[in-house]
Amino acid sequence: MGVVQAINKQFASSAEVVRLLRVLILRCLQINVGFRAVHLPRVQNDIADSLSWFQWDHFRQLAPTAEMEGHQFPECLLRIGTIGLEG
Repeated sequence: MGVVQAINKQFASSAEVVRLLRVLILRCLQINVGFRAVHLPRVQNDIADSLSWFQWDHFRQLAPTAEMEGHQFPECLLRIGTIGLEG
């Protein structure tokens, strides 16, 4: 639930998380978008939970049509935590 609280309060004790929040908030201000995070209990979010625990067999049971191969994470998103406010 820490991520949900950090997003909704737009504050975190971690400098790295604050940096990510700042980029997200500034981009949303630029395009006039508001956002809120909502916590989904495990029983309502079983597919994501199985992925976060690397339970591949359980994930395949829940999402049998999911692609077998993943997709490469966009490079621009990997750099978000390292860029300054100008990024």
